Amino acid sequence: MKKAAAILLLLSVFLGAQAVTATRIDIEGVASKMEFTNLSTIGGGTLLNHGWDKVNGKYRLYSELPLASNAWKQVGIKFTPVSNGEITLILQGKWQQADDKKTLLILPVYYDQVEIQGAVLKNADFEELDEKGMPKHWSPPAPKGNAGDFRVVKDKTKVKSGAASVYCWQEQRLSQTISVKAGTPVTITAWAFPGR
Repeated sequence: MKKAAAILLLLSVFLGAQAVTATRIDIEGVASKMEFTNLSTIGGGTLLNHGWDKVNGKYRLYSELPLASNAWKQVGIKFTPVSNGEITLILQGKWQQADDKKTLLILPVYYDQVEIQGAVLKNADFEELDEKGMPKHWSPPAPKGNAGDFRVVKDKTKVKSGAASVYCWQEQRLSQTISVKAGTPVTITAWAFPGR
């Protein structure tokens, strides 16, 4: 079963390959029942509540932020939390199915130089790594054992600043929990580069 899933995943890369034109920076506030106001983006795109989640959608924000073709672009989101609490910042790629409507396309994005105003983010440039080579203070996904796995990248052509960036997509997200205060606007920006 795992082998079949890996083959389908690789087929989605090669057969469903297409240019990566957008990325996502999402916010999860379900655990603290966090609602948000004053939603906007930096660099174009959209930031909305999850409409598909009828129960907890008002506690979740998703974005679709346009990328530059084969170049780094600063993208970002702005919001104001309604209450004090913890939220989860999620870096990932755009969600898109292949033409067969069964396979999720791998639309990877490199992230670097994440910055935040209105809250504290640790190891925002991914330079501090743990003993496994993963970014400290971030929660990386479990590896799936294929070419689409999340990874820390040290190839200078895929790093905006410093020595490392990260490679993410929809099913291989990187996240960090941060504390926010009621009424304090939060701005999160990141430099993003299309993974293909």
